[in-house]
Amino acid sequence: MRNRPRVRRARVVLFSAAVIVYHAMFARVDVSPSLFTTSSGGVGYRYPPDVCRFNLSVYVYDDLPAEFTSEIEQHWTNTTTREILAKSSGQWDDSNTEYQIAQLFRSTPCRTGDPAKANLFVVPYPHQSDCMTSAHFHGGYGPGCPQVPTSKMRRLFGWLNEQPSYNSDNQHVFLTMYHRLMLRPEVQDLPLRIVSTPQYPNPYQPGHIVVPLLNEALTHRPSYIVNFSNSWWTRPRKYSLAFVYGRLNRNMKVRQPRVFRRYFHNSLLNREKDLKSQGGNSTIGGLPYFVSFGTFNKTESGLLDVTSVYEDSIFCPILPGDLPHARRIFDAMA
Repeated sequence: MRNRPRVRRARVVLFSAAVIVYHAMFARVDVSPSLFTTSSGGVGYRYPPDVCRFNLSVYVYDDLPAEFTSEIEQHWTNTTTREILAKSSGQWDDSNTEYQIAQLFRSTPCRTGDPAKANLFVVPYPHQSDCMTSAHFHGGYGPGCPQVPTSKMRRLFGWLNEQPSYNSDNQHVFLTMYHRLMLRPEVQDLPLRIVSTPQYPNPYQPGHIVVPLLNEALTHRPSYIVNFSNSWWTRPRKYSLAFVYGRLNRNMKVRQPRVFRRYFHNSLLNREKDLKSQGGNSTIGGLPYFVSFGTFNKTESGLLDVTSVYEDSIFCPILPGDLPHARRIFDAMA
C-alpha cells in the first residue's frame, strides 16, 4: 500500500502553512489594504481578508468520502454531541483544534480548486477526532487507535492512491493532532503532519507543523490579551504560585513522567508540616499558594474557573506529564 509520498524540502511552503495555521488558532481580523500606524509608533500594512498573503497555494481534498470527513465532523457541528464529547474525553482539545484547522484550510484565501496550481495538498481527514469519537461511541480506546479498523485506513489510502495529485512530487499534510503513539500505525510516520506536540525524529519526516491547542475562550486569544493595560499586568497577585495537575492512574508505571508532579506536591505538603510544627504558615515569598489535582477544566475541590487562579498567580509551574502539549501550558501562558 502506497501511503508515504516523499516530501520535498520546501521550507518556504512549510513556513507559509504554519503561519496560516497560526491564524486559524488566533483569529484573523478583517482589514483593508492600507498603511497604518501601530500602537508602538511603527508602520504596518493591512491586507484585505480575501487576498492570500503567503507564497502558498492550497488544494483541499474536499471530495474525500464522507466517512473520513462529514461523518466525523458532524459531532462538532451538532451542539448536543459536541457538549457530550467536551465533558467526557481527555482528547477533546486535540480533536476540536483538528476540526478548526480543517475549516481554516477550507476557507483560506490561499486555497485553489486546481491541483495543478497547488504547492500544498491537505487531506482533511481529522484522524485524532476519528479515534476519539470512535472510542467514545464504540469503545476500544488505546495505543494505536484500535477503535478505527484497518479496513477503514485501507479505504482511505486506496482512495488517495487513485488521485493523480497524490504522488511523490506533491507535498501533502495530514491532520493528526495528539501523539503518534495513539494514532493508527498507517499514519504515524507520514511525512508531514499537523500535530500538537513535537515528535521523535524519523528519517521519513523532514518536519511537522506544531500548533498549540485551541481554547475557544476570548481571553485566550493573543489579539485580545495584547490590549490589556499595563495596570492589569502589574497588579498585585493573590498567590505566589498556582499548580494544577493531573495525577497518576493505576495503569501508570513508576517511570511515568507524572511522578515529578507527585514529588513536587508531596514536597510542598512536607514543607507545610515542617512550617506548622515550627509555628509558621505555609506561604512562599509572603503569599499563599494554590495546589490541586485538576481535570476537565476544574480542580479537585470543584473550582471551575482555573484560569482565574492562574491569572492571580505570580508563577504557574507546569511539570511533565504524559506529553508536552497539555492545554494547561497555554492556559497558564494566557
